Amino acid sequence: MSASEATQSELDLRLFQLKTLYDVSRELLGIVDIQLILKNFLLMTLGNFGVAEGFIFAHDANSTNSRVMVGFGFPDDVLAALAEESLQTLTGPLSQTEIRLDEIPENFASLEPPLACLLTFSVDEEFRGIIGLGPRIIDEPYGEDDKNLLETLTNNLVVALKNARSAAALKAAYEEVSILNRAKDKLINHLAHELKTPVAVLMTSLKLIKKHLAPVPGEKWQRVMQRAEKNLRRLLEMENEVEDIIQKSESRVHHNLNRLLDQCADELETLIAEQIGDTAVVANIRDRIDQVYMPKEALSENIHQDRN
Repeated sequence: MSASEATQSELDLRLFQLKTLYDVSRELLGIVDIQLILKNFLLMTLGNFGVAEGFIFAHDANSTNSRVMVGFGFPDDVLAALAEESLQTLTGPLSQTEIRLDEIPENFASLEPPLACLLTFSVDEEFRGIIGLGPRIIDEPYGEDDKNLLETLTNNLVVALKNARSAAALKAAYEEVSILNRAKDKLINHLAHELKTPVAVLMTSLKLIKKHLAPVPGEKWQRVMQRAEKNLRRLLEMENEVEDIIQKSESRVHHNLNRLLDQCADELETLIAEQIGDTAVVANIRDRIDQVYMPKEALSENIHQDRN
């Protein structure tokens, strides 16, 4: 072969390797399903190397669904045996990436069809994998260039698997936070509504009791009333704190109640005038709605850490 032909052959080889690398990278881009990543990678690797049989086995030591097996050209019983042998290999000491072309371990070489290339890789300390390729269809051995290309492709596979695992971890964390957030919102809303009605009823009831007790000497009931009012104020403070958290929801309730009252004001005034002759009741109702449901103004407060 002349020098020019050798140079052209080398350029063609490098171009083929670059195209292979580009195609595999593009195929894996954006995929977050680990099994689909392994399947697509294996199909493209088999096609680029001209191989009919191959498998990829991945194992996550910290996952309940720890095994992922993808294979082509092997019977099911052989794939099962490959999975068991791969698991034994991956649970032992393992370097970052190791390719074997000539010295295939006996437990893999004895299977049919035989393996001509075996590669182990690590995504992280827990997630490891092994790739096995059968002989080439054109009956040529794997060379040093094939080894380098396969190692480069596997590095892209590792990056894709890392991205997929990160995406899965983020999704799981997001779902957990979403569940906790929904539970928190449900609890706060329930607490707010559970507080609002009894507090409003107690406020009105205490005012009525004081009105009815006015003729009775104060020393007989004022201390009890003061204790009741004190504890009611504590409930009001708690209600206001909850209101700060769900202020947007409260604003909507306040708006809806006022809108409903506006729509029914004339009818209410007419009905009340007929029954008791007091047309100021509607205004009193609106004042009570504002008092109970209108968002309170948030006031800042200095809190000292050394306060007892």
